[in-house]
Amino acid sequence: MKKRVAALTMVCVLATISLAACGTADSKGTTEGGSSAKTEAGTTEAAKPETAKSEAEADAADAVDEAITEAAGKASGEKYKIVFSSYSQTAQFQVLLAEAMQDYVSEKYADTVDFSVLDGNMDSATQVGQIDNLIAQNVDGILICPMDGDALVPAVEAANEAKVPLITVNAQVNSDEVLAHVGSDDIVAGELEMQYVADQLNGKGNIVILHGPNGISAEVLRREGYENILKKYPDIKVLSEPTCNWSREEALSTTENLLQGADEIQAIVAQNDEMAMGALQAVLDNDMGDKIIVTGIDAIDDAKAAIEAGTLSATVFQDAKGQAEAGIDEILDIVKGGEPKDVSIPYVLVTKDNIADYK
Repeated sequence: MKKRVAALTMVCVLATISLAACGTADSKGTTEGGSSAKTEAGTTEAAKPETAKSEAEADAADAVDEAITEAAGKASGEKYKIVFSSYSQTAQFQVLLAEAMQDYVSEKYADTVDFSVLDGNMDSATQVGQIDNLIAQNVDGILICPMDGDALVPAVEAANEAKVPLITVNAQVNSDEVLAHVGSDDIVAGELEMQYVADQLNGKGNIVILHGPNGISAEVLRREGYENILKKYPDIKVLSEPTCNWSREEALSTTENLLQGADEIQAIVAQNDEMAMGALQAVLDNDMGDKIIVTGIDAIDDAKAAIEAGTLSATVFQDAKGQAEAGIDEILDIVKGGEPKDVSIPYVLVTKDNIADYK
């Protein structure tokens, strides 16, 4: 943490204070001729400042020793304790993000960083509890990808109060108190995906939108991106907007129900690839692959393979490796005393025309 980075500076300052205190005691303890004070009263009065100075010297010495001990910890091989709290380690992009962080730490910071990942199990209360525990453990830095942008606000406030650096990666917390955010602009992701669909439909048709968990920043911002495009195409009608919680299984069952007697659907727009793959399976199972466009976001391996196979129409590449590496670099920079800064990693639309660049 910053206090540890500043320890060496404190050593110098406190050592100076300690020496100054000692020098003052030596020069003021006797008269210029080296004799003691002449009266009992004078001797009594002189003893009081000596006692205070001795206590000050002891306090200064203790502070110097503590600062030296803390500073020496890192110098002697103690690693920075950095932890990533992921809202889920079953969602494929979150797995990719965590793995990329671990790989990057192993490659670049193996000698200086002790890195671990916590699974929030799609539960905000679990994540809040995890952050509280990490603060109590006095870890050096925390990265979080929050399940809910509002529910994690108290955790951010607690970390700031405890002076434990905390940044968000991939998804955001709805608070101005977050030190920094590393991720991609989800509004742009939504715009890229919906603009592609609008172009494929020539600005007219019926669509279904599959949403992630309500309230998570990616869901909110991607929806905003969709709306930015849809308002330019009044002839594109949204028939249904079910929440499928980033889940392939939920998207599969939901789409199966929507397709029963629903020949009017021309496109299914999923807010991530897991849901897109579930929807695509339902579409193919119902022999409607040539009638319904399916799109997603993240460019996970299954989605890229489906684009190569010609079954999935498009995805939006979200750079897990880029976000992971920038996140690790950013939290370490802050821990070492650097100025916090946001880092934006661009999204890219991926179709059959450029899939070869993203294998």
